[in-house]
Amino acid sequence: MSVPILLLLQFPLLKSLPADILERLAGQSSAQSFAKREVVLPKSSAPRHLCFLVSGRLQAIDFTLDGREVGLYFIDPGDYFAELALIDGQ
Repeated sequence: MSVPILLLLQFPLLKSLPADILERLAGQSSAQSFAKREVVLPKSSAPRHLCFLVSGRLQAIDFTLDGREVGLYFIDPGDYFAELALIDGQ
């Protein structure tokens, strides 16, 4: 399911793209919703998409050797994520 071009235009990374590229990108994009505290991208699987946060707030976490959860950083609306995993495949 595609997303509206106006949705893509709210992201600073995409604002300067030409209209034809935005149209093609919108047609290949999809929107998903997640519940509070739901895992969006599990560390065990490499993402295949660049992700953008439309609303809400995400916290990137990791786990210590003894299994404790540690918050690393926050992702706010308008931010993108998973770019490094796309580059290095991890």
